[in-house]
Amino acid sequence: MHELAYTENHRPMMAYRREGGTPWHALGTAMEKGESFESWMSRAFPYTLESLPITAQTFGAGFHPTEDLAIPNRRAIAMRYNTGRYGDVLSVMSDRYKIHQPAEIAATFKRWADDGSLNIETMGTLKGGRRMWALAKHNGDVDVVGENHEQYMLLYGSCDGSTASGARFTAVRVVCQNTLSMALARDGTVLCKQYHRTDFDPASMTDALGLIPETMAQYSRDADALAGKVITREQARDFFAAVLLSKDKQQEVKGSGRVCFSMDDPALLRKVIKTYNSAPGQETEAARGTLWGAVNAVTRYYDHNSKASDAAARLDSATFGYGQRMKAKAMKIALAA
Repeated sequence: MHELAYTENHRPMMAYRREGGTPWHALGTAMEKGESFESWMSRAFPYTLESLPITAQTFGAGFHPTEDLAIPNRRAIAMRYNTGRYGDVLSVMSDRYKIHQPAEIAATFKRWADDGSLNIETMGTLKGGRRMWALAKHNGDVDVVGENHEQYMLLYGSCDGSTASGARFTAVRVVCQNTLSMALARDGTVLCKQYHRTDFDPASMTDALGLIPETMAQYSRDADALAGKVITREQARDFFAAVLLSKDKQQEVKGSGRVCFSMDDPALLRKVIKTYNSAPGQETEAARGTLWGAVNAVTRYYDHNSKASDAAARLDSATFGYGQRMKAKAMKIALAA
């Protein structure tokens, strides 16, 4: 399942740049070069979110409705299409919950898209309307540890309490299509995160986009440092154990007396070690036998090989969920080594 949301006319709420290729699920609207930002928005977010009161209906004799009782301190978050019709109730939240409109979050890209600094790649609505995203590519790839990397900015948000609204820098290592979020790993935060306790602040999100050059420079310095740290097979195994296993399991691995990889290691550890040894991109000079290669092995596993019900679930995990947290953990441990 792709988990895209649909309009009342059953059109997928997703737009993608035609030049970038058709998505794996072959759904959404292909946008031509030069189409306006407003056109992108109309395809991806043809709705607003509204906060509605919740009532409970009581019944009398013969099950005839008698009165509506207001439920205090709770509001229903519902989708309202641009036609004026209401869609589903998406969540029930506290009456203090502040809605961040998906179109307002995505509009952060407009200034840079209009001047050509960013090219919109995709944007749309997931999980029936509960989550939104917008992805843009920064013009100009960069050379990191002798390899080509593409620079992206991801905006995201939700209306069900699953995530704050945020902006995240992501680099794609072209040789293997691994997505690396250095900025996330360095201090445990994204470039910008706004919680739903307050109204959405477009200025702070806009400021985050201005950090792309600085963030990419730091990313390059970190990658160079990791590529320069040669590790033994035992050190690689201990690194993977620290990232993937519980404290008890880590001690079992370290206390085993084994100095290399073994079939006695936990299955997840063996899978990532196999990735480290033979996955695309691991044969390069920068990755072979280095911490940079070890980080990329974890990233490769959660981006492309981890167990998931389908490709959409794996993508969701690698971008927003458990897979993303594990990739960040690997980077954080590597940078501290």
